Amino acid sequence: MQNENRSDNVMIPGRKSCYSGWNMEYTGLLASGNQGYSPSTYLCVDGQPEYIPSVTVDCIDTGEQTKRLLLNDPDVINARMTALENKVTQSQTALENKFIQSQALLKNKISLLQTELSEEKTKNANLRQTVTNIDSMLCSWIEVLPYRSKSNFGGPSNTLCLPDDLELSNDTFSSIDSLLYGSEYERNTFASNSDDEDMPCVVCRMRTAATTLMIPGRKSCYSGWNLEYTGLLASGYQAYTPSTYLCVDSHPEYIPSGQEDKNGHLFYVVGYKCGPLPCPPYHDNRMAYCVVCFK
Repeated sequence: MQNENRSDNVMIPGRKSCYSGWNMEYTGLLASGNQGYSPSTYLCVDGQPEYIPSVTVDCIDTGEQTKRLLLNDPDVINARMTALENKVTQSQTALENKFIQSQALLKNKISLLQTELSEEKTKNANLRQTVTNIDSMLCSWIEVLPYRSKSNFGGPSNTLCLPDDLELSNDTFSSIDSLLYGSEYERNTFASNSDDEDMPCVVCRMRTAATTLMIPGRKSCYSGWNLEYTGLLASGYQAYTPSTYLCVDSHPEYIPSGQEDKNGHLFYVVGYKCGPLPCPPYHDNRMAYCVVCFK
């Protein structure tokens, strides 16, 4: 909701009070979708949330009188609960049957593979050593991969700018819900020696500007617009989790003592791809400029 007497609203994650010069609208908890589900956005849920109350629904209109069905009627609730329990029971039975069938099929396949492997080991001792090495490599890869946040394919796709003077809550939560990771430059193309450096951020407001616009593919503003800064278009890697496009300043800064390869939220330089894009004016595998303008 927009307040007609205010020109700007800002949501500050990690704080429960406003900075000097700002008025508080409300405070609450930062919420998002589960990191194992589909992509979502971060929202600030009010500290005193409201709920939709129960309502009545028209059921039958005979022309003479209108009968109404109360959603909180005990008979209706019991009937719905019974129907729901039946559906749950049917679904559970179907899942159990599928699980039993899949388990039997899997055991059969495992038995066949074990037999084939035993025969191959008997024929060739060198092949047995090769298979052992491959098994070792696969086990190491499976142990490391789940802990790399770039490979968690759920949770929000937008990027937040957290304050360095955040206000921590005293409440804990489950570590499998939704997690915040820091961001890193993943190439030296942003600047010399920028690879693996941690990315800082800042949220600013221009008193003389009513509109700010980021234009991808350009390094200069259109007529009537003023230049804020220019740089390179960046985003997450195309094979990793969904992310947003950002315009990284052509003279990027780093967080001191941040050059440690943690592989949290990684940013790569964006390039053009001919075919999905018309070439010309675009050019295959060229880095994309970006510019931030205001007026």
